Amino acid sequence: MSNYVGNQTQKYLNSNFKFTTIYNTIDSEKFKDNSEVEYQKNTLLFVGTICEKKGVRQLVQALPIIKKQFPDVVLNIIGRDWKFPDGKSYIKYLKTFITEDVENNVNIIGPVPHKVIPKYLAKTDICVYPSHMEAMPIAWLEGLSMGKKVVASKIGPGFELVKDNETGLLIDPYAPEDIAKKIIQVLANPKEAETRAVNARVDILKRFN
Repeated sequence: MSNYVGNQTQKYLNSNFKFTTIYNTIDSEKFKDNSEVEYQKNTLLFVGTICEKKGVRQLVQALPIIKKQFPDVVLNIIGRDWKFPDGKSYIKYLKTFITEDVENNVNIIGPVPHKVIPKYLAKTDICVYPSHMEAMPIAWLEGLSMGKKVVASKIGPGFELVKDNETGLLIDPYAPEDIAKKIIQVLANPKEAETRAVNARVDILKRFN
């Protein structure tokens, strides 16, 4: 059977068949442009399972660097906790990386109903998605659809979802220094970042509505 499947696959690849990629889609009315909503300056939002592969640890480690230039920066973390094989909490582990100088700048909110995610997105300044691996992440699409300033990982889907320097900024998710650098770039250049956010909304409506 495996030889048959392989031969059929090669047959299609050698033919004139045209392939279409069908992306995940989102409700652009639910995750709509909220540019008229007054957002909280210098706030960062992470949405996703709170675990190592989502890059949230490196994001926390980037915070002291960011705080040096923006002392009032706040990181809000939304998502369910992940458990290690021995049952220990990842959130508990993550807290060991929250240094004393930034402990008042981090809010671990935990899981929230999906229907209220748009409200959190509307009130935040920057959405940060520093994942180490993803398929086609819905959370990224939701932030982009709402015309938010987005900083996300330069991994496989990152290059498909985010047009670097046009609809958002791409980062090395393993490097807290690079995460901090790009977030500082957004905070220090709000007009430039807002232009990318507007572009993001237009692009997502074209490709993922």
